[in-house]
Amino acid sequence: MESYWYYTLSAIPQTLAAMVALSATFFVFRLNFISEEIKKNRKDLLRFTLLLAAEQGEIDIIEQKTEEEFLEFYKEVLKKIKPDQPNLGLGENQIYEKLATEMQRIISEDWRSYFRAKPERVARYLHTKRKLLENLLSIKKMAKRLFGCTLLTTTFVVTVSLLALPNYDIIRYPRTIVYIILSCSLVSVILTAYSVWKIATTRIAPEPDLRASN
Repeated sequence: MESYWYYTLSAIPQTLAAMVALSATFFVFRLNFISEEIKKNRKDLLRFTLLLAAEQGEIDIIEQKTEEEFLEFYKEVLKKIKPDQPNLGLGENQIYEKLATEMQRIISEDWRSYFRAKPERVARYLHTKRKLLENLLSIKKMAKRLFGCTLLTTTFVVTVSLLALPNYDIIRYPRTIVYIILSCSLVSVILTAYSVWKIATTRIAPEPDLRASN
């Protein structure tokens, strides 16, 4: 039993450490990809936000906001958009014309299309971007939460294994302790596998093709 004790409790920390290292690499890669997508969408929305919130702050103030703060700010200014009203409910103060000009630039340069920046297309684009940004932030939070749980569970199992390893002679029921540590290791492996699968398969909803309607 003694050799089994030392072999098992020394192998478990090494195995779990290697597993955490691999999963950490994946999580870092995935989080970096999501962060870049958030940055890209935030940059796309910045000019629209400045036009809709001209009286609420300069560009340096808006750019200093965190990702969550920017989303909440954008959602607030987006309330000014009224798709069922002429000029999206923005009146005759040239804000709509500026929004349409920016939308037309995106259609021409990014989409390489000849469609016009009609009011409904502008409104749908801005609301689609809001949903996409919300989804990206939600995935980022979920990834951090799952990785945190995985890291905490694995660290606990490794710590218990290392603390128990040199104390074979003073532990009354070593076989029971080994079974408990093995069970916790299995839980850690399952949690890590689930976390990686969840993050890998979570779909970042693509923007609908707003060019389909003209």
